Amino acid sequence: GLELVARRAPLGAPVDQHRLVLALALGKGTVDQLIGKAGADLFVIGDARGNFYDDGSTRTTGTKDYALVNDFNMAEGDRIQVKAGNYLFLPGTFNRLAGTSVYSDTKTLGVLETSDELIGFLIGVSPAQMSNENLLFV
Repeated sequence: GLELVARRAPLGAPVDQHRLVLALALGKGTVDQLIGKAGADLFVIGDARGNFYDDGSTRTTGTKDYALVNDFNMAEGDRIQVKAGNYLFLPGTFNRLAGTSVYSDTKTLGVLETSDELIGFLIGVSPAQMSNENLLFV
């Protein structure tokens, strides 16, 4: 996958070049590593068209394509941009590193089902730390 660096941008700022790179591919079939910088970062893994990294299958949870976020830091004000909807924050591992799997809860049942879609993995973040306040809905 691509290694993309999130840039600091105030909410409502015009779409920058890095967002366009991610938006054009929509992440299908890839694992992309997203790395922020110091200060508040906006990790874009969805927009009004839908969530990126959706394999298009309701028979799998889409674990072969997702955004791998290396340094999500709530204390710095980091947020994740997603399409408006419901999300699950579940414990997971990536290369033996603990973190949070972010799933789009497609049927809004609040439990993981095969129709739900993995769209992101946050290394070093506990699911208990996450809430909808960490998301920017578009």
